[in-house]
Amino acid sequence: WNNGKIEKTSSMNQTQISIFKILSRLFNGTELYQQGGIFISETDMRTGEHQLRRPDLAIYSKEQEEKMINGENQVAPWVGEVISPTDNINRVQRKMHEYFVAGVKVVWHIFPDFEEVYVYTAPNQVTICDGERICNGQPALEDFEISAADIFAYKKLLKTQE
Repeated sequence: WNNGKIEKTSSMNQTQISIFKILSRLFNGTELYQQGGIFISETDMRTGEHQLRRPDLAIYSKEQEEKMINGENQVAPWVGEVISPTDNINRVQRKMHEYFVAGVKVVWHIFPDFEEVYVYTAPNQVTICDGERICNGQPALEDFEISAADIFAYKKLLKTQE
């Protein structure tokens, strides 16, 4: 939902569920998880008065979850978008800018086809992670970090099972 218009988007597909699983397990080892935080997929988040987005992945604190349960919109400090071959780059960039305007601290663009993660801490500040390069959730999450290779390890497992 963007300024009164519904934008057609795709949700995470079944081949991308392994990314959710790997990052969810990583989150389970963080301090925020120990404090009751949640790692969730495809949850509505208002990014403006007339904008509603549904990030592929998002992390919220326990306090934010309690406010959401009471009907109060919360902006996730960390958002992950799994980029598929059919995603429109202009729409992806527009959404990323909206996230930062709304108060998101870190946005990960996860590219399974290229085994890369673009870690944004501002619309013009990005670190590209591939191979053993570490992707981290700072400044939103101090102890949320993983190598790109570990995010995409499921792909190697699938190839060995063929």
